[in-house]
Amino acid sequence: MTPSERSLPITETRGSRDCAAKPDPIEPLLTAADIAVITQVSVRTVRRWHELGEIPAGLRIGAQVRWRRDEIEAFLLGPPKPFGRGERK
Repeated sequence: MTPSERSLPITETRGSRDCAAKPDPIEPLLTAADIAVITQVSVRTVRRWHELGEIPAGLRIGAQVRWRRDEIEAFLLGPPKPFGRGERK
C-alpha cells in the first residue's frame, strides 16, 4: 500500500450509495446549569422543575441527569403554560 492510498477516506457501501465511514456526530447533552443559563434561573429552580415534571424528563446517567437540546428548545418554544399555581378557592 502506498502512502497516498493510506490517506484516502474509507468508504462503505450502504444500499446503492457509497458514503464515507464517519461516526454520526452526537450532540452534547445539556446539564441543569446549561438550562439555568438559557432560562435565566438558578440551577436549583431547574432541578425543582425536573422533580415536578415541569420540563422534559431528561436522561439519567448514573446519578446525573442530562437533557437533549432539541427537547428543551421544543419545550421552551411550545405553547405557554397558564401562569400561577392553579385555581384559588
